[in-house]
Amino acid sequence: MPDTYNSATTGTAYKKEKTEETASSQGLYQAMRKKYDQYFHVTHDQLGLASAAQTAPLKQWIDSIAPTDTKKILEANKWYQLDYSKKLESALDLYHGDFLPPLQRAVSAGIISKGSFDEWVKWVRDKSRDYKEKESSILRVLPDYLDKRQALASKKEGILRDSRFSALENSADPALKALAAKISDSNYFLETLSFDGRKSLITEVLNALPLAKGEEKLFTGFEADLKSAVGAGLISSTSMKKWIARFKDPSVNLKAKEYFVKSQFPSYVKAWKKVHKERSDVLKDPLFKEITEKEFKKLSTFTDDTAFRALHFDTKEGMVAEARAAMSAFQRSKLLLHSETKNVLGAAVSAGYISSTKIGPWTEHVINGQRTLQELKNFIKDWAKVRYRYDQVEQKMMKDRVPQGLQRLSEDKFLNLSYAQRLSYVEEAERRLHIQVNDPKDTPIQDKKGKVRHALDTENWEEAQYYLGLAWPLAQSAEDIAELQSMEKHLKAFGNKSDTEEAGDNAAQEIRDAREEIDAVMALLPPSYQKLYSKALAHGADCLQCVTTCVYNRTWCQERGYLTEGLEDRLRKQSIEETAQRLSHSGPGHDDGYENNFVDGFNQPSIRTKGVGPQNVFSTDSGVDAFVEQANANKNTWSFWYWTNYIDKDVSAGKNAYVAYSLNHRIKRAARVLDRHGMTYHSVGPLSSLN
Repeated sequence: MPDTYNSATTGTAYKKEKTEETASSQGLYQAMRKKYDQYFHVTHDQLGLASAAQTAPLKQWIDSIAPTDTKKILEANKWYQLDYSKKLESALDLYHGDFLPPLQRAVSAGIISKGSFDEWVKWVRDKSRDYKEKESSILRVLPDYLDKRQALASKKEGILRDSRFSALENSADPALKALAAKISDSNYFLETLSFDGRKSLITEVLNALPLAKGEEKLFTGFEADLKSAVGAGLISSTSMKKWIARFKDPSVNLKAKEYFVKSQFPSYVKAWKKVHKERSDVLKDPLFKEITEKEFKKLSTFTDDTAFRALHFDTKEGMVAEARAAMSAFQRSKLLLHSETKNVLGAAVSAGYISSTKIGPWTEHVINGQRTLQELKNFIKDWAKVRYRYDQVEQKMMKDRVPQGLQRLSEDKFLNLSYAQRLSYVEEAERRLHIQVNDPKDTPIQDKKGKVRHALDTENWEEAQYYLGLAWPLAQSAEDIAELQSMEKHLKAFGNKSDTEEAGDNAAQEIRDAREEIDAVMALLPPSYQKLYSKALAHGADCLQCVTTCVYNRTWCQERGYLTEGLEDRLRKQSIEETAQRLSHSGPGHDDGYENNFVDGFNQPSIRTKGVGPQNVFSTDSGVDAFVEQANANKNTWSFWYWTNYIDKDVSAGKNAYVAYSLNHRIKRAARVLDRHGMTYHSVGPLSSLN
């Protein structure tokens, strides 16, 4: 009896335990499947980032797990926790952070066509393409793709606003009138033309623009030199058109053109002659006949006059060096060394350590004994370290944000720099990222350092030098000195000689030139900005510096996705209520952190003057006086001009970008000339003394 009882009881307990265990396993299984099904749905079906080839093996493994196999279920959960949950999060961040928003902003701003947008989406959602390939294109190719189209959109905007453009619109010549109509038609420009077609149209329009006042004599000599270069086979006729378009670009002032034509362009012509003479010498050398495509892959391009003429100068220079290196290898019986060197350099190019244009010169250095192969390998280690640092700052900027003001370099642009420039860029980026985390306090030295950085970011080398001169006497700490040294190094690596040469011996002429330059820029500004800049100029160059920086900040935020025109519209409406509440008797007032402030009707109290965090200042023509007064009062307050985005509802994102990149540096330079002579600008009437 007891034995029978015990046996039955044990059997019942065992069955109950197995039932509970099965139920528990099924619960675990269902939870696990739910997570993986979500992963497959989002990465493969919804976003299309993961290819079928990538997901199939994982899906097969998950499908093979029995609902009762607790061991495998737990293993699948472990892998999800360790790996696939992070992959899912990364895929969502990549698609909805780095991919879709920049494209949507570009479409809404008229930078790319809807067709281009659709092509990118289709390419990314192609399930036959590997995730890593898509990730690389989104993070490396897309930013450069959009940057180039943004630059083209700004150039187009500058042409349409140029006073000379009306000559084309009203021309009796049907061809010129047709050109004007084509570039004015945004739908035709974006939807019908390819990117290369848009560039060609802009080149054609710039070529057709009449010369601006004072350009005739300068252009005559410039054009003659270009025609001579074409006749000598140094450049193509297409290249000549591009140079003429560059000369007639409305964003470049006359003094800059004078400096370029007289001081810089001769060096270009000299370099063209040199590289073509070197190519000619190579082609005549009997040793050249020994070279095959095994030693020189681009041999057919090098020997084709038309093809070679059309190449970029850096590519020409690299190819000539590559050909010479191959000949030297034959002459010195160093073909094995030649092959090893090219293999090492080819690997460095594939790894993203240097540009392919550097293969020729470095191969020549090794073959001619200027460097050993081991020395080259040691250099590559340094290049690799700099590339690693570049990738680190890129990853940090993608994960967090780009430090305000920093001009982020694409991979191609970075690799085309010299080693010293690459090193300078990563050092400055690293320093900026550190500063971004630890926002400094408002001090005179911080204000000046910030203005140097802003000038470096906008490639205004003259302004950077000017503010460095003001910053050095204020430097006290080792950190200040280190930062200024870093910025000086950056200026030395990237900066060009000033685009203007001011004749210090002729003050009256300097003042007249500055007045004419300001008048010319004013005519190109949107109407509400004409009032804004005119009011700022009345207070002098420092006030204008503050205002132009706040205008630039809006474009900076637009380009990085912190603002879009649609978001600006929503925030503008929201800012009215926020400002009223903030300024009410029971309101909190201004503080650190993110703020949306509406100027019209609330006037100066609506604008935060101190505090760390983005401040969107929404204004119209009627709010200009209030904003300029606050800008003048805080022109040397780092936290004001660094964090303030001035947003005028009558100025589109495209127009704002044109002002930020093409006009601001011109008007600031002229304003500083007036300041130096103790004069201030007024839009009507004569200049007056600042004293």
